[in-house]
Amino acid sequence: MRTVPRDRRSQRGVALIFLMTIVVLATSWMMVSAVKNASSRSAPALQAQNAQVLAQAKAALLAFVITSAATSNTGSPYYKNPGRFPCPEDPANAGSATNAGTSASNCDTLPYIGRLPWKTLGIEQPRDAAGEPLWYVLSAGFNGDSATLKINSNSSGQLALNGVSNHAVALIIAPGAAISLTPNSAQQAAGCTARTQRRDATFASTPDYRDYLECQNASNPVDASFVSEVTGNTANPVFNDQLISITSAELMPALEAVVAKRIETDIAPVLQGIYTASGWGTASNPLFPYAAPFADPSAADYKGTAGTTQGLLPLVRSTGCSGAACDATFVSWKTSPAPTVSRNSGASLYTTSTSTRAPVDPSCSATTTNVTCVFYTASGSMNVEVRATAQNVAMALRTLDSDGAFTGLTGTGATGSFNTDGSALISLDGDAGSGTAATCTFLGFFNVSCRRRAVTVPITSVLADHYVLNSSDAGVGWFTANDWHTLTYYAYSPNFSANVTTRSCTDSGTPTCMQVANLTPANKQRALLVLAGRPLSGAAAGASCASSAQTRPAGSANSYLECDTASGISNFDGDLSFAKGRYSSAFNDRIVVVSQNP
Repeated sequence: MRTVPRDRRSQRGVALIFLMTIVVLATSWMMVSAVKNASSRSAPALQAQNAQVLAQAKAALLAFVITSAATSNTGSPYYKNPGRFPCPEDPANAGSATNAGTSASNCDTLPYIGRLPWKTLGIEQPRDAAGEPLWYVLSAGFNGDSATLKINSNSSGQLALNGVSNHAVALIIAPGAAISLTPNSAQQAAGCTARTQRRDATFASTPDYRDYLECQNASNPVDASFVSEVTGNTANPVFNDQLISITSAELMPALEAVVAKRIETDIAPVLQGIYTASGWGTASNPLFPYAAPFADPSAADYKGTAGTTQGLLPLVRSTGCSGAACDATFVSWKTSPAPTVSRNSGASLYTTSTSTRAPVDPSCSATTTNVTCVFYTASGSMNVEVRATAQNVAMALRTLDSDGAFTGLTGTGATGSFNTDGSALISLDGDAGSGTAATCTFLGFFNVSCRRRAVTVPITSVLADHYVLNSSDAGVGWFTANDWHTLTYYAYSPNFSANVTTRSCTDSGTPTCMQVANLTPANKQRALLVLAGRPLSGAAAGASCASSAQTRPAGSANSYLECDTASGISNFDGDLSFAKGRYSSAFNDRIVVVSQNP
């Protein structure tokens, strides 16, 4: 059974998460105890208290999301969708002595309003200055069915705040004391509805958000528009919600750090070992697959191209797929050179020139999808070797499978060797099936019994799509399921291409290895990945590190990667030099080393 390493956390990552957790635990007492002193205080003081409680709740929620994204539990929905937010509290648990504060099991209809799931977050229940539990609004796109949910650096919140669309991923709201709303015409036009709020401290019935939130925040049905103030509220109070938002800009820096670590743990080893695994014979002479030329990642075909050593990962699939990155014949059998079959041991192989003559000589033919060999033999067991050439193997990610669904061949062993054009010669050794009864001739005069045997080898049975391409794979499927591959730039030293006989790179003199500024060691990298962060409005992505706004999707690498202004090195110009820069409003690339010299 395949196993995937699961040590998610670097020392730096552990320290960050630990620090966030300590801050949350240290302040949770303050979130509750401050309510006890809320009486007889001015409105500004109460607002300041609410602001503190809301900020601490926000820190707890973000800490939960980031810690959950780093989980090693492959069955967890947070593992499948790093960056997933918990649902609000299950309303059925509001009055439960044991389950209050527990997140609902699903909230597929988003946006969703409910109370903050404090128990799920691992904190004491936070209350506002009026002693009320906090409420929580979750945007679409950050929870839901793992089979369709996609969260990555391009994800943005879909909650509008005060008329600003796509502002927030989540909102946390201090509801304040219950009030009776009698809105005037201007307030009604702004979304306020007359209501006398009624609250049951025992929650004998499911709490209604309209008895806690007001005006546009209490729209029925729930919509994605929220406000922090209402017109004319001083003269005619109809609104006392106080809220804080979580934006994608606040979420992504920490989430991208976790995802980069997961790429280092899950994806880098695949690239390092895919064509050095048993059967390829390249363990001491490593080879990296060609890159797909950089193109709009949302529409690219992800087909590697000979000579291309930087761009997108070659993730083209042959089965179980659709769209531009799906091509059943990209990796396929070649008709020339023609495939062959030969005897290794066992029953005699007959030809038209042996003493026992076959009707025809052993022959093999190839289509793009199948190699078929027919040959005549004596009775009895027989071990044969089938050899055929597959095109574009070094331009894709494929697994050499000796246990595939072959017809007329069992107990197989598979090996492969690369040709300089990126094709691969595949050899299959196995026991030929018993075949069917046939008639051969002895010395050309006497009819004798023999066996007609046939072997069929489908291309997808011996060169299957690698499991990293499967978005449903329990271990690594998260990478493509959430489209993180569209934000991952792939680069390697040309010295490790299929057209190089002895593959190595030098890290001294004039280096032929990759060189990464601000990384130790800086010039030993054979291959690397660069994870693009969220698009930046002031990215150092222009000529000579000039500021340039990034818009996506796009067909140019500088819409995803940046230039490190300190070193003057660009990560998008296609040379061997890269930079691990300081994370900022102008630079948010993250370098993941795939392989390096000792």
